[in-house]
Parts: sequence; structure tokens; C-alpha cells
Amino acid sequence: MKFLTLLVLIVSGAAFAVAQERAIDKAKFDAAVNGTDAHKITWAGQSYRIEVTSSAKILGRPESCFQGLCKPDSDHTAKMIIEFGPARTVRSFNTNTFGGKTTSSEILRFGELLYKRENGGPWSVTTKQAAASADDRESADNIWAPPTVLSSDITYFLIGNERFREGTATVFRKVEKTREMDASTGAEFESVSTEVYWIVDGVQRRHELLSQRRSAKLNSNNTVKMEWNLDPSITFAAPEIIDGK
Repeated sequence: MKFLTLLVLIVSGAAFAVAQERAIDKAKFDAAVNGTDAHKITWAGQSYRIEVTSSAKILGRPESCFQGLCKPDSDHTAKMIIEFGPARTVRSFNTNTFGGKTTSSEILRFGELLYKRENGGPWSVTTKQAAASADDRESADNIWAPPTVLSSDITYFLIGNERFREGTATVFRKVEKTREMDASTGAEFESVSTEVYWIVDGVQRRHELLSQRRSAKLNSNNTVKMEWNLDPSITFAAPEIIDGK
């Protein structure tokens, strides 16, 4: 008898969770989600961490061959951790894996000073302004023309509530289907983008994106997952610079 009662409770709970999900209009979605990612304002003066993981796979790309050895389509994965500490200190650590090769980079910011190193090597130091100028020059050399949107259809959903770490998150989903044309080649492709948002007390704590793109020659799958968490223990010191670098 107890088993039957438990089974009824489980089935009823599952049915309730499914029943919570419903389509909502854009105005309700925007009112609930927009502005929830302003962590620099909402958590100003507090230490917190952002973790981002991403992966990408392109299907249909020609294999690369050398001396009779061929590599299949390569996946790309990346992970980035950004920590915001006290007194305008920021630390970021990035790893990227492509074609079986992994690289890493680390950046520490103390006020206007930026410390950098690649693949665990020695640290170098520069100013925030000098680094920004270098980034501007690199951006100018890599001008990208966005695709032309031929059609778009967006639907919004309220998934319901679920436990998230120390609280309860309200979960929303946005699904966008588009047909686009590459501005440089004229090739058309279709894509489906699904985004899910976990909102806790008006603050976005998790965001997941799944994007699928299809064309006559290439297909691609991309995922990005982001999570924000407070951590008062975050603290770090400026690294030692060797040989005045």
C-alpha cells in the first residue's frame, strides 16, 4: 500500500512539473528575463564567479589529410572562469581545445594593471589602456559582415520552478527559428536556437544556449553554458614578474 501511495505521488509530481510549462508572450518573457544578467550592478561590491563552457562541431567539412593520414571533423571546446574579487580585482582563466590540442591563457587585473600569461608560462604586465588599444587594432583587422535575416519565428515558454543551489529558480525558454543568407557568399542556411534561463530572486544564475545550423554543405551544433555564483572567499595577489617583463 505504501509503495502504491509513493508511486501515485511520484507520477502526480511529474505530471505537475510538465503541466507547469506553458507558452507566454514576448512582453511577459522580457519583463521576467531582461536585466537579470546585470551582475556587475546587482552584485556590486561582492565577490562572484562566472563559469562558461562551450562546444562546437561542424559536420560536412572536408577532412584534412597529410601523408595518407586523415583527420575527421574536429570539435572545439572551451572553458572560461572569471572571478571578480575585492577592490577592482579580476581574474580569468581560459582553456581551448581544437583538433586534439589544448591551449590556455590567464589574466589578472589590479586596477589599471593587467598581468597575462599563456599556457602556464611566465607573466607579463601591461596597462589596461594599452591592452584595449591592441584589442581595437585586432578588431579592425577582423571585420565580419553579419548574415541577412530572411525570416524569423520566436516562441517563449515559462518552464516553471525548480531547486537551484541555495534557492528556487524560475525557468524560462526561448526558441528562435531563422532562415538567413551569408552576406559574402549568398548561401542560405536555417538555424534553430534554444535558450534556457534560470532566474533566482531576479538574478540570472544559469543560461544555456543550443544552436543548430543547417545548410546545403555544412551543418553545425554549438552549445554555451553560463553560471554565476557568489563566493566571498575569492581573493588573489599580483604575480611575480621575472626579468622585468
